[in-house]
Amino acid sequence: VSYQHGTVFDKSWVPSQPDNSAETRIMLAAFAAQGYVVIGADYFGRGGSALPDSYLVKASTQQATLDMLIAARAVLGALQVSPGKFFVSGWSQGGWATMVFLQKLEALGIKVTAAAAASAPVDVYLTTNRWMNNPQPIDAVYLPGCSALQLFAQQYYLQQPGLAASAIRPQYLAAAEAFYNGTMSWEAFSKATPSKLADFIRPEFAASGMTGQTPYWRVLQDNQAYRWKSVTPLRSYIGSKDEVTPLWIGRLPEATQTLLGGAKAVAIDAGPDADHRAV
Repeated sequence: VSYQHGTVFDKSWVPSQPDNSAETRIMLAAFAAQGYVVIGADYFGRGGSALPDSYLVKASTQQATLDMLIAARAVLGALQVSPGKFFVSGWSQGGWATMVFLQKLEALGIKVTAAAAASAPVDVYLTTNRWMNNPQPIDAVYLPGCSALQLFAQQYYLQQPGLAASAIRPQYLAAAEAFYNGTMSWEAFSKATPSKLADFIRPEFAASGMTGQTPYWRVLQDNQAYRWKSVTPLRSYIGSKDEVTPLWIGRLPEATQTLLGGAKAVAIDAGPDADHRAV
């Protein structure tokens, strides 16, 4: 089982360093204890990587997860272990990473037995647009941190110089860059910036998402992780009080596969009180 981890605000909170990652320890306890081989990529810019963070960058995420699978299978071959069924799963950012990984695997003809994605922002454009242009009382206080990482990642990996400065209010730009570079902790960043995304992002930049015609928003539209006819059974887990991934975003894979006649995809509601972590 390839497990894709959720958003982390420190390079060390990743699968390669399980002592620093409660999420990874939970997956090891749940799956490795049952005899699964558990693998997980840190993603580019996390763990021991010297690269900048590749937060929500589609091609980089697909490469990192595929490289991890190739390396894991080489190790298993050297150990003379023949793996059986292959599963992919992930939560939050990792739910989205799981879906873009699945899209890549299917394009390459690599069979996946089944997939599960929890609180997955499968449509990054719609999710970010909702954050910026239709804020809700339940919205997570760490959305400015997520946006800072995503803006600087796109600026670097998609070669869009000046993107972050055009999006982030000038009084918070230095803190956002330091946070992205890992020279400022989440705790310090959260004290130096507002908890509401609308107070962090320039209003004119947010407004540009309504039509979605600028390079930034077009990239986010290309980052979709559900609009293809899939051959892999999927369970998509959602929650009514999810403060990060809107409920209807989590239902998109089920609706899409039903529309296209793909493999069975089922949205499973974790309940009326399920927030992002509870999902």
